[in-house]
Amino acid sequence: VVTENGLRRKIADTYVESLKGLGPLFQAPPYSPDETSCHFYPFFAFSRDALLEYLRGRNIFPSVHYRSNANYRVYNDIVRLSDLRGSKLYEDHQITLPMFPGMTDIEVQMVSRAVNDFYLEHI
Repeated sequence: VVTENGLRRKIADTYVESLKGLGPLFQAPPYSPDETSCHFYPFFAFSRDALLEYLRGRNIFPSVHYRSNANYRVYNDIVRLSDLRGSKLYEDHQITLPMFPGMTDIEVQMVSRAVNDFYLEHI
């Protein structure tokens, strides 16, 4: 487990470094390498759905990791969407970039390059 967590942290560090030119609105929240396994890399994207499509067209398969609790019927009587504006923003923009211990440096750079290319072409 320690080895796999270290590999995921290395991937997260590479994403942070290679995507920093996109600005703070795109980066995942700061993390402490001593406190997280980095089992996923949340990234916040403008035009998220277009980015998902763009990446999938390049055989890169990110996911959407978070849905607001307001989307679940079990919370209908407890949660009001108006109370969860931050969670709605998170849900609408969050994308999880591929991350697994077996990813090669080349694969991580391919993902980073594709994200950067998307924004170079669309902004």
